[in-house]
Amino acid sequence: MSTPVLARRERDRGPAVTQAAVSRPDRLRRYNSLLHAATLLGGLLLLLFFNRRDYFFADEWDFVLRRGLTHAELGLFTPHNEHWSTIPILVFRTVFHFAGARSYLPYLLPMLALHLAVAHLIWRTMLRVGVGPLLSTTLVGMFVVLGAGYQNLLWAFQVSQSGSLFFGWAMIMVVDRERPSWRSDALGWLFGVLSLLCSGVGVPMVLAAALLVAFRSGLRPAVRCASVPALVYLSWYVAVGHSGYNGQNGGGGFLDSLAALPHLTWVGLTHVFEATLGVAGLGGVLVVALAGYLLRGQRRMREGGVQAVVVATALTTIAFYALVVSGRTALGEQGATASRYLYIAVALLLPAIGLALTELDNWLHVPWSVAAGVVILLAVYNVGELRSYAATNYTVQPAVQRRVIAAAQLARTQPVIAALVEPTYDPDISIQALRRLDRAGDLPAGPPATPAELLEAARYLQVSLTEAPLYAPSAAPRLVRFAGLPGAAGDPGCVTFDPAGTTTRLYLAVPSGGGSLSVTSEAGGSLQVTLNPGASSPLGSERPLALAASRTEWLNIATAEGTPTLTLPAQSGQVRVCGLPGAQAAVRSSTGSVTVQ
Repeated sequence: MSTPVLARRERDRGPAVTQAAVSRPDRLRRYNSLLHAATLLGGLLLLLFFNRRDYFFADEWDFVLRRGLTHAELGLFTPHNEHWSTIPILVFRTVFHFAGARSYLPYLLPMLALHLAVAHLIWRTMLRVGVGPLLSTTLVGMFVVLGAGYQNLLWAFQVSQSGSLFFGWAMIMVVDRERPSWRSDALGWLFGVLSLLCSGVGVPMVLAAALLVAFRSGLRPAVRCASVPALVYLSWYVAVGHSGYNGQNGGGGFLDSLAALPHLTWVGLTHVFEATLGVAGLGGVLVVALAGYLLRGQRRMREGGVQAVVVATALTTIAFYALVVSGRTALGEQGATASRYLYIAVALLLPAIGLALTELDNWLHVPWSVAAGVVILLAVYNVGELRSYAATNYTVQPAVQRRVIAAAQLARTQPVIAALVEPTYDPDISIQALRRLDRAGDLPAGPPATPAELLEAARYLQVSLTEAPLYAPSAAPRLVRFAGLPGAAGDPGCVTFDPAGTTTRLYLAVPSGGGSLSVTSEAGGSLQVTLNPGASSPLGSERPLALAASRTEWLNIATAEGTPTLTLPAQSGQVRVCGLPGAQAAVRSSTGSVTVQ
């Protein structure tokens, strides 16, 4: 309510009415602030519940095991993939100093704190640009539990992107003024550099701040706004950052990537709306509608209104997706629709979405409670999505924790002939690093590994493929039986198979000290190795070992526990296995059709 209206009412009705009129908006603002705080607290408790069984996974082991301030394999400024990750590394190393790898919760707390801080900055921005208070609170409440962006809510490693968003939004709020000053520039530079120090998401965040300054104050202040962060980032890139750009994410060359850029950017933008709303097919319509609203609002932006921040962050969303997909065209639409990128896009688009909904609500004269109720329903849907993704994590990450415990227990008492604990999903866990954690007492407490878990650990730590045998010829495995097509006689102790698309398996018995045998695959392919409790037991998880074409390689097995089972490559071409002396009787008793010399 405007000041002249209040003054007129004071003259006409007296000070009591004026005080009530003034205090009512204050009460509404206070209630809305309390509701916002409640949504943040409720969201935190919900996220802690969904993360209660998580453990370190994939990229996180790089920060836990390979980084450090001194004597580390990789330094603080070495990129993780293409990202400058100094601040996330420092966060992980600080937490590790106090908590080791015993619990995942201390690593989750910084990520969740930054996530909630980002939500609060977006809420403040939405209020400032004129989004309705209740709509601002409910939209941000939905963002707090954004199931469509689950990776940034269920993975402590995403402290990197949440950090870039937080410092980037701080930079935007600092420079969002009609007349930039050196003080605002200096603070903006600080927040911009901090955003870049967290991840590559800092690049579009600095761009958003520069666009905002350009819209409000012109090109020269915008260049000044971005100058220091850009100079710092370019210096890092020239010094060490370029090593993270190895071309592995590209998709067939520069021209191919350029041609795919518009389509993949469009796919990413439309996916933001479809995944968040849970309705397929509406993404394109909503992107066009939002773009039309922003174009219609350009006049106010040119007049220097606060809506400039809405246009700047919305345009940055397009630039963000273009930047993401340009480096991941080989992943196609899968890369463009990753949930961690959707999370960034929603964080950038929320002010524009909120302002558009506010004006639409005013035009249609819909009660605020109805609009807020629709957003609450969307929040409930996203909580359901978050719960579903968390349930998927429960089937993977506790298994990783048990695998780590089993590997450490195995390495204490048995020989280890492989370097990696689990090279498929967690290639940063080396046996040397695992032993350091074990000696320091930094592994999680838990019941001893079961025999099945120890066999699972042995599948990686006690099986290796090398160019030369690790064991003498006298220590050779014995063929217990085989299944599949018969083989053909060869040199002494050798048998040649021609799988030709069928499944051929060899069941072995290994001497107590370990043994080696050679495998030569004419067409290469994947040799699958399984360790089973017995020759008649159902097959457990298989470990794939890549065989080069027409090259003899040695399979080494260090454990006599269980029955190693080899599934030969099914590609066309012969597979020759040698180092099986005395297997002739076993083969004859199995089929009577194979000769082994």
